Amino acid sequence: MLIVNADDYGATRQATQHTLIAFNVGAVTSASLMVFMEDTEFAAEQALVSGLDTGIHLNFTAPMTGRKVDPGLVKVQETVSSYLLKNKLSQLLYNPVLTKQFKILYTAQMNEFIRLLKRPPSHIDGHHHMHLCANALFDCTYPHSSWVRRNFTFHPGSKGYMKWAYRKTIDTWLSRKYRITEYFNSIEPVEDKQRLRAYFQIASQCLFELEVHPGREHELAFLIGKDFKKLLGNTKLTNFEEQS
Repeated sequence: MLIVNADDYGATRQATQHTLIAFNVGAVTSASLMVFMEDTEFAAEQALVSGLDTGIHLNFTAPMTGRKVDPGLVKVQETVSSYLLKNKLSQLLYNPVLTKQFKILYTAQMNEFIRLLKRPPSHIDGHHHMHLCANALFDCTYPHSSWVRRNFTFHPGSKGYMKWAYRKTIDTWLSRKYRITEYFNSIEPVEDKQRLRAYFQIASQCLFELEVHPGREHELAFLIGKDFKKLLGNTKLTNFEEQS
């Protein structure tokens, strides 16, 4: 079965509206809401009205653009963002100095999601996949047995052995505490139809999450166009809530 999940829901009005368009035509099955962003509240309202399966898109790196965000929280996030974006090793190495800051950011975002949606998120992932950085994994207490996004699925040798081994180790650890899909990858590049056709064949045998960004014009055009529907064929679509 295939979960087509829209990232960055609520980040901007365009991301919200485009996600809803794709959902209404059946091309998107789930979305990940960013809180404390310029269109968060409207996006949450529309999710409740439409029945869109909604998880949280944890944000440790992008500026919080909401109008009523606590300045203290913004400052905490700026500190964490500066550290994570400094270099790739910052994501891999645990920094005990930032333990408190990660916990503050995670708790504030989860509480805001629950306030807006009146329930916990159906799944957890992160902007730029930072929900899998070392500090997030150890400092953020994701609810046990919740759906947590895994790393991109690659086969040994396709991305270098060390990178594959690291991701495999993290995914194995995740699977012991949380629920993860068997496969996860991105719709990009949308022009590579042979790759997408292979993904959908895999999805006929196991649970596959496909990451999409309808806020991007070319992705929305592809999702609501004839080619995507044709490639899907008889692939069964689902969402995280249905799998809970």
